[in-house]
Order: sequence, then structure tokens, then C-alpha cells
Amino acid sequence: MGTPSFVSGGVSRAGSLLGGVSRGRARVVYFTVAFMIRFARLVSLFVVMVAGVALLAACGGGEDDATTGTQLPEDFPTQQVPLVEGTVLTADGSRADGWSVTVQGSPDVGNVLDAAVTTLTDAGFTESQRSSDGGQRVVVLSADKGGTTYWVQVGTTAGAAGGGSSVFYQVSVG
Repeated sequence: MGTPSFVSGGVSRAGSLLGGVSRGRARVVYFTVAFMIRFARLVSLFVVMVAGVALLAACGGGEDDATTGTQLPEDFPTQQVPLVEGTVLTADGSRADGWSVTVQGSPDVGNVLDAAVTTLTDAGFTESQRSSDGGQRVVVLSADKGGTTYWVQVGTTAGAAGGGSSVFYQVSVG
């Protein structure tokens, strides 16, 4: 008996086998190659389905999830330094130390760095420098708002957590 089998209910007798199932007390079921292939396909399908459900659960499925994010610090100058449309991924800092903010741009923004720079220049900021190094692009802008000078470094990094659609801001008061 070189074929693997499962035995239940007692010992089988080789002479009593008929059609893959033994007669009598002992019941031996032999799995054919075709059955094992079907079983492997079903298990694979089940694993893929479980992984898909887990992925959907982790990513969220609601439209509300796209609008939630981190709150800006209370003293962040939202009126003076407008951010690109999107979801705030990270935000920290203070007026004394400067603020760091990462925003994942909304899908309809297009090039998120260009959109962020346009948002700032439309609000009265002047671009003073552009640099690009190793996949990181940074634009430095400044504006005088109500007697206070705001310096903003806005940039993107190819390997950023939010992907190519995220932009980071470094804001300081000078």
C-alpha cells in the first residue's frame, strides 16, 4: 500500500478495497491526484480571498477615510501659509521652532509640488530658490504677512511615505 491514506474506525484489509473506499468497519479514503490538485486550488483561492479582505480592511473602503488625517498644530498659520488641497499626514512643531507638515495631495491636484507652489504664490509668496538632488525636489518661498516674514520650504521625495502624491512643508517665522 504505497498510496497515502487516512484510516478511521479500525484496521482495513487490502482485499476488501473497492473503488477507493474499503468495505466493512474500517473506512479508508484514498485521495487521487485530481482531488489533491482541486484541493490545492481551493486552498489557494481561500488564501487569496482572505488576503484581499485583510487588504481592504487595512486600507479602508469609505470615502470618509480619505478626508481624515492629522490635525495641524494650534498655532500653525493657516491663513498666512495655505497648504495644497489634500490630507494632512503628519504635522508638528510650534511658532518658536517652526512647523513640519506632510500633505498627501488629492488625486485631482496633478503634480503636487507644482500645485503647492502655485497655492503659495497665489497667496503672495515669492519663490527664491529651486533645487533637485537625488529624487528630492525643494522650492523655497517667502512672504511678508502682517509684519511677519514666513519662510516655506516645500518639496517632494520619491521615496516618501505618501508616495509621489505627497508634499512636505517646513515653515518658519523670520
